[in-house]
Amino acid sequence: MRKILVVSFISLLFISCDSLIGEKGVVVDSETGERISEVQVTLNNYSPVFSDYNGYFNAIKGVSGSESDYNLKFEKEGYYINVISEKYYFSEEAKFVTEGTRDTLIIFLNPKQTED
Repeated sequence: MRKILVVSFISLLFISCDSLIGEKGVVVDSETGERISEVQVTLNNYSPVFSDYNGYFNAIKGVSGSESDYNLKFEKEGYYINVISEKYYFSEEAKFVTEGTRDTLIIFLNPKQTED
């Protein structure tokens, strides 16, 4: 009986998620090139995820077929907010870890200037 419930739950999960939206990649300081940890990454209105200690993030969600457009917002204290859409991945300004491929997306955050 328990096995049937588990299989039913997994089946419902796959049926309710028609597609995947979002991105995965790495967040980098635009001036220093250093990777940034603990960046809050929010996909549409879902709960945020945070970049790990190497700056990597994975903000991909299973959604119903009607939700294909998305925005990703990147926030960290001391940096300006950066928002990208689903079209960014294929844009000319998108950068990737391995040049010439579309492997790991690089997101650049611009640091706020501190007043002396």
